[in-house]
Amino acid sequence: MSINRLAKGFLILLLTLLLIVAVVLSPLGAPLINYAANKYVPGLAVDSVSGSPLSELTLEKVSWQNEQWQVNVGKVTLAHEWTCLLNSKACITSLQVSSPYIKQLAGAESPDEEPSEPSDEITLPLAIALDELKISDARFESPAITVQADQLTSSAQWIDSLQINQLTLNGLTLMLPESEPQPPSPVAISYQAPALPDVHIPLTLQANDVQISNIRVVQGEQEVAALDVALQQTQIQDSRIALQALSVSMEQVNASLDGEVTLSGQYPLNLTLIADLPVEQSTQHAELTAEGDLSDLALDISTSGLASAEVSGKANLLSDSLPVSLQSHWPAQTLNPLADIELDSGILSVQGQMGAYAIQLDGGATVPDVSPIKVSLVALLSERSLAVSAFNSELLEGEVSNSGVLYFSDSLSWEGISRLTRVDLQGFSEFAPTNVSGVVKAQVSMSDKGPNVLVSDIRIRGEHLQEMFTLTGDAVYSANSDIMVANLNGALAENHFSAVGQVFNQQYLDALIAIDLQRLAALYPEVSGQLAGSVAVKGPWDAPVIDSKLVLTDILASARLNQAAANQGPLNGEITVTGSLAEHALKANLQLPEHTTTLNLNGEWQNQQWQGQLSDTQLAVLNTVWELQSDVTLRYAVSPQHLTVSQHCWEAREKGNLCINAVDYTPAEINWDIKASALPIGLWIDELMPELLVERNNATLNITTQGNFDPASEKVAGQLQVSVSPDKWQLAGNEPVTIDLDEVSFNGQFDAQQVALTGNIISPQIGTITSQATVFPFTDQPSIEAKINLADWQLAPFKPLIARMNELSGNINGEIKLDGPLSLPQVTGQLTLKQGEINSEDLPVAVSQWQQTINLNGASADFEGEFLLGEGPGTLNGSVDWQDDLLVDLAVKGDAFTVNYDDSRVKVSPDLSINLSPQSVDISGDIDIPYARVKISKLPPSAVSPSRDVHLRGEPPSEALVDNINANIMVTIDENKREEVRLDAFGLKATLSGGVNVQTQPALTGYGDLQIINGRYAAYGQNLIIRTGEVQFNGPLDQPILLVEAIRDPDLTEDDVIAGVRVEGPANQPSVSLFSEPGMDQARNLAYLLNGSGGLGGGQMDENSYAAMLIGFGLSSSESLTSNVGNALGIEDLSLSTTGQGSDTKVAISGKIASNLTVRYGVGMFSDEDSGGQEVALRYQILSNLYLEIVRSLYTTVDLYYQFTLGDNKPANANEDDSKEE
Repeated sequence: MSINRLAKGFLILLLTLLLIVAVVLSPLGAPLINYAANKYVPGLAVDSVSGSPLSELTLEKVSWQNEQWQVNVGKVTLAHEWTCLLNSKACITSLQVSSPYIKQLAGAESPDEEPSEPSDEITLPLAIALDELKISDARFESPAITVQADQLTSSAQWIDSLQINQLTLNGLTLMLPESEPQPPSPVAISYQAPALPDVHIPLTLQANDVQISNIRVVQGEQEVAALDVALQQTQIQDSRIALQALSVSMEQVNASLDGEVTLSGQYPLNLTLIADLPVEQSTQHAELTAEGDLSDLALDISTSGLASAEVSGKANLLSDSLPVSLQSHWPAQTLNPLADIELDSGILSVQGQMGAYAIQLDGGATVPDVSPIKVSLVALLSERSLAVSAFNSELLEGEVSNSGVLYFSDSLSWEGISRLTRVDLQGFSEFAPTNVSGVVKAQVSMSDKGPNVLVSDIRIRGEHLQEMFTLTGDAVYSANSDIMVANLNGALAENHFSAVGQVFNQQYLDALIAIDLQRLAALYPEVSGQLAGSVAVKGPWDAPVIDSKLVLTDILASARLNQAAANQGPLNGEITVTGSLAEHALKANLQLPEHTTTLNLNGEWQNQQWQGQLSDTQLAVLNTVWELQSDVTLRYAVSPQHLTVSQHCWEAREKGNLCINAVDYTPAEINWDIKASALPIGLWIDELMPELLVERNNATLNITTQGNFDPASEKVAGQLQVSVSPDKWQLAGNEPVTIDLDEVSFNGQFDAQQVALTGNIISPQIGTITSQATVFPFTDQPSIEAKINLADWQLAPFKPLIARMNELSGNINGEIKLDGPLSLPQVTGQLTLKQGEINSEDLPVAVSQWQQTINLNGASADFEGEFLLGEGPGTLNGSVDWQDDLLVDLAVKGDAFTVNYDDSRVKVSPDLSINLSPQSVDISGDIDIPYARVKISKLPPSAVSPSRDVHLRGEPPSEALVDNINANIMVTIDENKREEVRLDAFGLKATLSGGVNVQTQPALTGYGDLQIINGRYAAYGQNLIIRTGEVQFNGPLDQPILLVEAIRDPDLTEDDVIAGVRVEGPANQPSVSLFSEPGMDQARNLAYLLNGSGGLGGGQMDENSYAAMLIGFGLSSSESLTSNVGNALGIEDLSLSTTGQGSDTKVAISGKIASNLTVRYGVGMFSDEDSGGQEVALRYQILSNLYLEIVRSLYTTVDLYYQFTLGDNKPANANEDDSKEE
């Protein structure tokens, strides 16, 4: 061939190729591709192709189908960079697939597969980069599953390996067909080790950031699971698969998995699973690690949170015998909030292989209201049974042990023995039995028709209320044959019962129950008496005949159980039931000491309807006998259910009537119409609550109600009228209180939304009380709207209720409104008190002309008022708030309140503010005392009280309100010094003036001073003048500083001398001394004080007498010291004193060294030792008025003294010289 012809042919071929490329790339390319696809690809149909192969190509309505598959795609859009093809790379910038649908039409025939060699790794002739992949509304259908996905987005690249950069799938639904019910198959534990193929994946894959959300698994119409799945990274290379942070989130659990597994050899793996399960208000955390391979797999499980435990073990999953070794232990812990149970530490172990797994458990728990429980289990698990060697529980102070075999092959069944040893049930009830022991053999099996139970050889014994009891017998029930046979016998003290029964296939019934309870108190101590009888049922299943009789003898309930029943006395009588279902009769005749109850009911059953007639019946209820006035017909139909009661009346005592006009019941509606008239409520209250009334009255009660109730919607509608006839009520108290009730009536209307009530009470004593209320009790938050009016409520009739009350009067008027939640409504309105008077023997002052107004403002109130306290006017204002805590603010002001107490009269002008809260009481303000006449002849017993820090052993700590009072009060006495506050007490006559600031916290203290003005004090036989009198307070109120000088009247003292007594220092230990102006020795000072002159009589005897008086004056101040010293030495009544007179004056110390032996030692003050200046005396008391005294000085004398009294019955201080007998 010539060169020209070759050149010509190559040129033609080149031009042809260029023409084909030009056509494809030209606007005619897309229609050409569409034509070629529809023409030359079998089963493929493309509706349209648009775009250009060089940039973006779009295919719409693409479908393909063969015998097995059907594929439909709504739209496919492909965008790429064609220039990448020049570098052997496909750069797809976007691939969007809309509404892909794949359906499997028929299952593919699976040819016999022969072992194949691992395929080579998949490689592509050119690299692919996919920047964006979007698939929306995808669906796949097959006979086994249907998969639907809402939206999938991803990006990937495949150069040497496939790498998915990101994948997000939202709305994945897996729909499974409804599972067919599987016939029951024998249950057996078996295991077959898997054959592990070597899996080589011919693709290297790495996926990152995989998110699959809103996954739903639906089977039939039921949603099985809903979850989200996320994967941080996975790598697949050959047989190795590695996962990093694979997490699954469900409502029941959150779990994450990390690790790797190799799908070759024995599948070595290393996995870590972490799961959290929300339980109640807590979280259960679990961690599982698995290491090794399937032939030697090591497992470790750790749990924390609600329950803590550790599990470790090993297993060989490649052996058909499945050898397992598991150990679990847990610490002591509390299972709150799941259950109020404290779990003891324990262990659980499982060892062995298939067919012989040894199980051992040791643990315990503490359950509320049950003694601590210890549990131990030893068992052997085989393929078809669990053999329990010992399942023992230590509980209720005893032990329960079980042994037997649990079979689970064909059906679940148990055959074993249970033993009880000294079980105490009194932890549940004080009347429960104790020391329960015995044996029970049981065989239980489950079938499709129900359980089959054989309980044989029942032998139970124990104690009940310190009496022995026994229970023996057998019981059989077969659900397969519908047969039940039982024979039980029990005995407790003198009480016996037996039950024998047979039921055959719901065709025949034969049962007899006999009871002979001769001592009911042995069963229940709050009920005494006897109960005997029998119940026999025999005959066809649908029409058995019953013959029963119960005899009650002296049955009495204790007052602790029911006071009203105890007051009625013992119950005697009998109850009989005879007949068949078609025709039967119930008769009862019961007697109480004061009442008799008789009941006669005859009934019959025909055509699925029961009809009964009640006749000749009287019922004793509490203290009243209700006698039936006419026969009552009762009708009950089964389908549809309908119960009717005919009209009838019951007559009570004193002609009271209760009429049931209509009662009609159906499941859809209940209707009633009831009327009661002339019921003797005065008699009932007098007999049932005798402590309330002085004597009974003739008041009667009338009640009328009609209505209906819908059980389905729980809606009710009706009306109620209640009234009490006018009468006089005398309430019991210190003195009877008489209240005349002219009208008492209440009317109510109720429906599904509300209850509307109106009420009226009219009485001369308590005025008129009218009320209107609407209650909404059926809402989520029950509420109330009410208004109560009080008019002319008199306080005077209630004076006898308060002891020692001389005067109580006044009247209350007002209006109160309630609005809001029923538990705490808002209270508004106003109450007024007018002409209030209070005068009690227990109060030192009378209150009169009391006018008070109280304004109610929802959750608070304010009040203001004025009154006379004695002769002085006063005001009481303040507020109360109960929104959260109770807060009270008071302001009390007054002018010259007059207070009288015994011979004293005081006028007080307070100006106080008082704040009360649950935590404290704060009082502040001023108290002015401008006038007082106080005369004290003796101290009351309360004048001397123990210190606040004194606590008597055995008594609770003081909770006195004064301990919580925080007071800061300024007390001012005769501020203007008008000498109107006068005191006359124990020889002191004076006027007072001054002021003291009294504070109670942190201790009772006072700050200020009081001056004694124009005072005179009777002492030493003289009427002394208070020259200086001041009491200073600067700390504890009971420890003031005294500065008092009392002098003899200068007009009665010679030589212009001023002689007096000075008292200074703290009040609990003052310093008392004599002083004079001008100064002189103490004896002469005392002479001026006593006689008004300085003369001592000129003799030694007179000087010694004054000196002795001074000595006695000094010793009187040492009583506290000598008493403390005596107590330390064990000597009672140790004291220093003076004896004798004049030159014979002695200083003596004396004390009791035994209960009737006193010793005294004295030393003469004005005599030497040789003249008998020392003296020792022993006094022994023989009788209360007879004693022996031995005195040794210069001489020894023995005296016998007898003390007696002449002229009156008061014991006299006998003069030793007058009663001495030598």
